[in-house]
Amino acid sequence: MPRVNQAIQWNGLPALSLGPGAVAVSDDILIADTAFDAGITVRAAHSGTPAAGDVVDIYLALSADGAGFDSDQEMNLIFLGALDLAADRLDGSSPGAGWQAQSSFPSVPVVFGKARLVTRNRGALSVNVSAGIVTLGS
Repeated sequence: MPRVNQAIQWNGLPALSLGPGAVAVSDDILIADTAFDAGITVRAAHSGTPAAGDVVDIYLALSADGAGFDSDQEMNLIFLGALDLAADRLDGSSPGAGWQAQSSFPSVPVVFGKARLVTRNRGALSVNVSAGIVTLGS
């Protein structure tokens, strides 16, 4: 079963700085017609100490016809989840400066063609975001 790993990019770069209240749409993510499952991992961090409300929402945008996006209005958005940079860590301690939140979405809808990752920063500070996708195919 072929497994394909690829970095998700924004304007050809493997990460982006997402300003307060900003929304960013990734470059096209190409999904092979043999893919039957996919997982996405998203990482977000900022240099300050995380505070309540430092949240990045993650959406997957699927093109209506699998061929691409003629406009942002043609995106079918699926909410994957939210990264809370201020949430307590697994060991119960509070995150400090430079804390990086990471979340994996192990089984996301797969549609042959193109998809995009849409991120929205609900926090008051800029956040550095990076992501990757793994597809499984036959």
